[in-house]
Amino acid sequence: MNVNRGRYQYLDSEHHSSYAREMQDMSTTETDGLTRAKNFRANLRRVFDSWAVQSKVAADAGIHAIHIAKILNGRSSNPTIDTMEAISIALEIPIETLLAGSPTNTDLRILEKSG
Repeated sequence: MNVNRGRYQYLDSEHHSSYAREMQDMSTTETDGLTRAKNFRANLRRVFDSWAVQSKVAADAGIHAIHIAKILNGRSSNPTIDTMEAISIALEIPIETLLAGSPTNTDLRILEKSG
């Protein structure tokens, strides 16, 4: 269950613990962690190229827009789990989707252009 406290949404302790365990399992090796960070950056770029506005997402996530820009251009090559989670909540896209290798446009809330 999510708890909304102003600008921030927090997972209750039970869900946060299971989430933290999942994230630890997902980052079992340094290579896996770096791959997931690259996936996150690539998927984030797809979202921002399609529909999201960096300044709005940054404000909703409670981080500075420059931090998002650094993630997108690779100057922040390994963002923290907390930062990735805040961005995923602001985008309303599950973090698992943003960390995945090749999510669909639908999963990333990208509308297909018609005709």
